[in-house]
Amino acid sequence: MALSFPLSRAAFYQALNVSAVTFRAPVQQSLTGVGDGTVIRHTLGPQLWEGEVQLAPAYHRDAMEVEALLARLEEPGTSFFAYDPRVIGPRFDPDGDALDGLSLEIEEVSGGREIAIRNLPEGFEMQRGDMVSFQYQNGSTRYALHRIVTGGTASGAGITPLMEVVPAVRPGAAAGDPVELVRPYCKAVMVPGSVEYGSGAPVITEGASFSFRQQLR
Repeated sequence: MALSFPLSRAAFYQALNVSAVTFRAPVQQSLTGVGDGTVIRHTLGPQLWEGEVQLAPAYHRDAMEVEALLARLEEPGTSFFAYDPRVIGPRFDPDGDALDGLSLEIEEVSGGREIAIRNLPEGFEMQRGDMVSFQYQNGSTRYALHRIVTGGTASGAGITPLMEVVPAVRPGAAAGDPVELVRPYCKAVMVPGSVEYGSGAPVITEGASFSFRQQLR
């Protein structure tokens, strides 16, 4: 059966044996200095998540299974869901047990910078550094990933206060959009030329890695 893209977390990213990872959303900008000492920052493009994944050494047959997917994902038109494997759930619920089975949603979006979440357990704490993702519509289904900057505690009705996030919330996000707090993810593509398949000794293949970048649509 042919693969369907984006590849789900379970189908690709979650199955990787990761030894090291970077996961960040750098601001694309340049600086210009003027005569009075003012420094002006210019935005060059959208703030997108990107990173590098290094894979642990593996027996040749196991490495070849991953290599097959990497080779497919190098081709145009393919994508996958990526998340930061250093953490699974929010700090208040590291393994995601308290969130299991809940249908979380956006309660409110404010000013392109703040969101509130509903349907959480009463007293659930969202803390600085926690990650949140959600699907939204802007001409097509899109996938947002954000990091909490100012947290908040869910009320008796299961609703957090408005919380600031980075990057900024893009147009289209609205109340009712489904939210993920366990392995929150973005849609990503391989950076061309970044895939390293590693090299093999008699038993083990090592040195495999790849870089990815978020794709908004």
